[in-house]
Amino acid sequence: MINLVPAAGLKAVKNEYWLRVVSVWLLLFGTVCLVGTVFLLPSYISLSAQIYDAQNAVTRLHDSSTSFDLSTAQIVVANNQAQLLTNDVQVAGLTTHIASVDSYVQSEITVTNYALQVSPDSTVTFTISGQADSRAALVAFRDSLEGHDDFLAVTLPLSNLISNQDIPFSLDIVIATSTTSS
Repeated sequence: MINLVPAAGLKAVKNEYWLRVVSVWLLLFGTVCLVGTVFLLPSYISLSAQIYDAQNAVTRLHDSSTSFDLSTAQIVVANNQAQLLTNDVQVAGLTTHIASVDSYVQSEITVTNYALQVSPDSTVTFTISGQADSRAALVAFRDSLEGHDDFLAVTLPLSNLISNQDIPFSLDIVIATSTTSS
């Protein structure tokens, strides 16, 4: 029967046929997409809510982490201040030790610096820096400090004894901790 249709009409029938085929397929594709969207919409809503909750949880955790970091920093500062206060209690009587060291200083010895160091095990170390006119004066100064009852040890590095005259020195004196707390 298609043979009875004129050539111009045959072309129009073929165009209309393919238009209808494409239209049906597009309508089926649209229907499948619509049905898929309807089925996936609850999942999308649920996942969106879960993502929103997770973002809020992360924000809350970040805020609490920030406050925890601030609290940690404040605790570190408080611990350092407490350590300084306990060191101050131990070091309270050290002015008498400075006076004791000054009483042993001879005219050949010039003390330029006192430094104090308290170790975590409560060992108090004085470091005295200065200049000695001669090696003999420096050794005599060290020996006189070793004779003091409150000084547990007096350390003079051998490198300080290399020169004969105008000797820069550094003495380390370990002080008995029982005498510093009184």
